[in-house]
Amino acid sequence: MFITATVLYLAYNYPWQESYWFWPYTLYEVSGFMSGKKLKFSVGDALQLQYTRGQEEERYYVKVIGFLEHKSLIVTTPRLDGVPMSFREGHLFVARLLSGNSVYGFETSVLRTSLHPYPYLHLVYPAELAHLIVRKAHRAPTDIIASVTNEDPDGEYIENQPTRIRDISTAGLAVSSPQALGKIDDLVTINVKLTVAGIEEYQVLPAVIRNCIASPDPDLDDPQEFRYGLEFQLLEDQQTLVLHGFVNEQLVRQLT
Repeated sequence: MFITATVLYLAYNYPWQESYWFWPYTLYEVSGFMSGKKLKFSVGDALQLQYTRGQEEERYYVKVIGFLEHKSLIVTTPRLDGVPMSFREGHLFVARLLSGNSVYGFETSVLRTSLHPYPYLHLVYPAELAHLIVRKAHRAPTDIIASVTNEDPDGEYIENQPTRIRDISTAGLAVSSPQALGKIDDLVTINVKLTVAGIEEYQVLPAVIRNCIASPDPDLDDPQEFRYGLEFQLLEDQQTLVLHGFVNEQLVRQLT
C-alpha cells in the first residue's frame, strides 16, 4: 500500500558559496507521485517516525545507525524528556526520510527493541516508497531571537542555546550563535516565536545542521559568531502553515 502522507522533493541548486546562508536546497512545485524507487540509506540520516493513536498524532525524530537491505533498518530509540521511549514489537509507523535531494515516505514497523549497549530499534526494511515535489521556497531576511537545542543523546552541547535567525524560508533557516550548536548532520530543535497576522505563534521546529562555520571567522561581521544553515525536517501541517504565513508577510514588507 502506497503512503499518502506529504513528503518533499529538494533540488540542490542554490549557490551557497555566495552567501553566509549556506543553504543548498530549493523546494520545487508538486508535479507527481512516484513509487517503487530504491532508497539508499546512510548512517546518520535523520528519520521522522509518525503513528496515530485515536485522534492523536505523534511524531518522533531519530537517526539511522545501520541497516541490512531487505532485512531491517536500525535507528536510535525516540526520547521523551531525555528518556528512551518504549515500543512494542509490531508497532506501526509512517516514516519520512530526506536522502540526497529527495524526501521519501514509507510504512514500517518495529521488529525488535534493545537497550544494550544503548537504546535502539530494528524497523522493517521498506518494500515500497513514495515521494512528491513541492513548490519553490523563498528566503526572507530576519533578525529574530530563538534558542536551539542539539538532540544528541550524549549531551555534548548546551541546551536552549541563544541564537539569532538571520533569514528564514519554509525549507529552513540561517542562524548565528556565540557558541557552537553542533556538527553537520546533527539533529536540533529550534524554539521560536513567530508573529503572523498580529498573533504570536510559539513554534518548536525540528531541523538538521546542513552547513556551518564551525569556528569564529574574521571575515564575518562579528568574528565571534558561529553561523549555521539548518534544514527543517518534515514539519507538521500547522507548522508549515505558520511558516508560510510568516515568510510571506516578511517578503511583502520588503516590497512596501
